[in-house]
Amino acid sequence: MDKPKLNYRFHVTATPEKLVKELLLICVEANKKKVEDGLKDEALASEEENDSKPIEVRRKK
Repeated sequence: MDKPKLNYRFHVTATPEKLVKELLLICVEANKKKVEDGLKDEALASEEENDSKPIEVRRKK
């Protein structure tokens, strides 16, 4: 079954700068979960890489 096509309309009563700011806030909020999940995955992968490598300690002479 086909999904209905999304149709967005913005009625601008503010300045273009304010419109851009509002649209960016909507985009950031909509993608917040994806970004958080990606950062968590990357942090876990980074921890796994660091855990498997031996730590080398050098003393200053």
